[in-house]
Amino acid sequence: MTEVKEGLLYTKEGIWVEITGSKARIGLSDRAQEELGEVIYVQPPVVGRRIARNEEIGAIESFKAIAPLISPLSGKVLSINQALEGEPSLMNTSPYSDGWLAEIEMEDDGDLGKMLSAEEYKSI
Repeated sequence: MTEVKEGLLYTKEGIWVEITGSKARIGLSDRAQEELGEVIYVQPPVVGRRIARNEEIGAIESFKAIAPLISPLSGKVLSINQALEGEPSLMNTSPYSDGWLAEIEMEDDGDLGKMLSAEEYKSI
């Protein structure tokens, strides 16, 4: 059974968002990684780049498909998870902790209202 972690926000496409002050850490939900299958490559966003909500900022490749990484919010990319470069499968084995994708400095708190709670995400 797939895990939907409480206390996070989600997009319909399966990106999770964890908020700490004005920073957001993003990753791929357990359900999304299961649908994608074994992740073999991650093209992360560019650190320092300003991004817009719903903009394609990278890609996630599995044996099944290449999925675009769509930003759930607007802001500036502060860091990426360097561990995914050598071990992209962390997105499969630890989607909510070791397999995170990027940290973003949020520009618009209004973006958060466009996301789903854990309960809402479970119901779609």
